[in-house]
Amino acid sequence: MTSQSTYMVAPDGDAATEEEGPMTNKQATILRALAEKTGEPFDGGLNRRQAERRIAFLQEMAD
Repeated sequence: MTSQSTYMVAPDGDAATEEEGPMTNKQATILRALAEKTGEPFDGGLNRRQAERRIAFLQEMAD
């Protein structure tokens, strides 16, 4: 299976993979809810990959 990344070009001309872009609204909503549930702080400055990892971590804490 081949991994395929989507690239975005920032205003300064630098290309970044989609995973390095800012977290999605859906991720932010999930993170806020999990942070509230677990008593952990919410960090709105995560990129998509970091948010994905944080969600997985907080979901384990919440279970």
